Amino acid sequence: CTNGLYFKPKMNVLPSFQTEKLLIAPNPAKEMAKVIWKNEAMANVLRIYRIDGSLVRTIPLMENNSFIELNVSLWPKGIYLLYLSFKDGTFETGRLVR
Repeated sequence: CTNGLYFKPKMNVLPSFQTEKLLIAPNPAKEMAKVIWKNEAMANVLRIYRIDGSLVRTIPLMENNSFIELNVSLWPKGIYLLYLSFKDGTFETGRLVR
């Protein structure tokens, strides 16, 4: 996935949400969604919130991982906000539609 630009656009890819450090695909998701971040960013926690601000889940992340797959098939349809925090104190936010 990495290639200088980190997420190099490709033809025929699934719809996604993308920032400089974060990619969420497919988006919208029906069953599974993959959250991918820059490996060197050292993510440590992923928090998932409903659009109303209520916390859905907190997921501690393993070192040296650069992605996690989420089973969203049982989540109610709606918009979810993902808050990915990194060991250096920074964070990225993203949006996932179910």
